[in-house]
Amino acid sequence: MGKSEFLLDNQTQAGAAYEKLKALIMSGQLPAGERLKQVELSKELGISVTPVREALRRLAQEGLIDSTPHKGAQVALLSLDALNEIYEMRRLIEPLSVKRAFAKITKNTANEARRICDQMSQLGPAQTAEFIDLNARFHALLLEDDGSWTFRVTSLLQSAAAPYVAMSIFEHPDQMPESNNEHYQLVSAFETGDVQRAVDITKQHLSTTRVLAERYLRR
Repeated sequence: MGKSEFLLDNQTQAGAAYEKLKALIMSGQLPAGERLKQVELSKELGISVTPVREALRRLAQEGLIDSTPHKGAQVALLSLDALNEIYEMRRLIEPLSVKRAFAKITKNTANEARRICDQMSQLGPAQTAEFIDLNARFHALLLEDDGSWTFRVTSLLQSAAAPYVAMSIFEHPDQMPESNNEHYQLVSAFETGDVQRAVDITKQHLSTTRVLAERYLRR
């Protein structure tokens, strides 16, 4: 294997490791405070340590893990201060993302978002992991990647918020129907072209998750 092929292979494996670990963190399967040992992860993922190290570096940049030299890495601990900071920023930036999305979301996209809502509506309290996965897919679908800084910042904040979203759903599965009802309302706003309604629903959706997560962290 040539040098360029080796680098490409490492980059591909690093990307796959990043996506896998990120999904485990966002779903709550890797809980806050969980130690992340490079050698163990490389064995579990079936790859060398180098791409695992790169994946952890990317996750640290996104705030999903805490990495300290000579001490290793762990899934970022959840805190009330971080929750409030993340959601204050989301409340400011996501309405801008919603407005930008209106110019790009097609009928097919809206139909797919509604299909995801339909899938979520079939899930019960014992299926929180599936709900969390579909929830992430729903929001990613409506967040159009247009290369803008609005998209980049929104995407970063949603990643940082993911552990809090997962925690709120795991701790309050009874809120799943209400959360999904807000999803349906958001899709309807896109379908009817009601920008302000979509912005208002987005703010309410953020507020609901924040309150549930804050309630848990204050216990």
